[in-house]
Amino acid sequence: MMTTFSAMEMFARIQSMGRIIGRPYIVLALVLAAVLNGCSLLRVGYDQAPTLVYWRLDRLAGFTPAQAPRVREAIGQWFAWHRREELPRYAEALARLQQEILQDTTASRACRWLDELSAWRDTAWDRAVPLLVPLARDLDADQLERLAQRLQRDDEALRREMLPEGLAARAQAQVQRAVQRAQRLYGRLDAEQRAWLAQALAEARLDPEVWFAERQRRQADLLETLARLREHEAGPPQTQAALHAVYRRAIRPASSSPAPQAAACGLLAGLHNRTTAAQRHTAARRLRDWEADLRALASDSPRPTEHQAQSGAESPLPR
Repeated sequence: MMTTFSAMEMFARIQSMGRIIGRPYIVLALVLAAVLNGCSLLRVGYDQAPTLVYWRLDRLAGFTPAQAPRVREAIGQWFAWHRREELPRYAEALARLQQEILQDTTASRACRWLDELSAWRDTAWDRAVPLLVPLARDLDADQLERLAQRLQRDDEALRREMLPEGLAARAQAQVQRAVQRAQRLYGRLDAEQRAWLAQALAEARLDPEVWFAERQRRQADLLETLARLREHEAGPPQTQAALHAVYRRAIRPASSSPAPQAAACGLLAGLHNRTTAAQRHTAARRLRDWEADLRALASDSPRPTEHQAQSGAESPLPR
């Protein structure tokens, strides 16, 4: 089964990818964040997500007046597809999970849920790439420099958050994040569950320094690819192939090992198997509510965002 802890771990991966590959992953990160944080964020957040995605992309690249309408249109197309095709799939998965979450589970079953989330991510990326091609071909040298600076600035902030000074502080921050993610589904963890989770994370040896170094490698790959496409004035087919290649290298680096995911799956199953009947019923109830929200969103017609209604409006985020 998939706990919210496992789902939020995947969300964290997707969110980090959103910081890496020119922010196309932000759209999926926002969707999963909404699903995993409850009704109010899901109903309101999903309708506002196209605007939020535009603002985040604009913060990174600084779109010209000619580029901005095309970017908004591409984002709108992606969300229209996602609402129609993908949200029902997510709802069906939550319906299945409501039954499984009441029982004990295994590491292999947790891994199967992670694989399903990865498939959602792959589908979202495949749909986004054709929409990203014109934007990738249209970025000028100043915009690429801006992108590099913004990514570096984001890295500095993320390092302070994820890699505080001292091993003890880092371990404590890691445990705190894991507890918060788990409690979004199960409710409050007791002292014994927290202690087990802290010990399991220590034994898993999921080194944040390794994760951060890999993140920076991926960002460098993206920036080099975009610069090369611009230098060679690549056409649409070459640009699309290059974006797919960046994605493949990002999610399946040559140096990757199956060990971290295997350890994570065991940790997820172990935590779930230590939850009480009351915690599992809380989780099932929350999953049922989120499923209903997703089905309602899928059946609703998208409402125009402020940026769609006022295409010339300025982004409120500073450049």
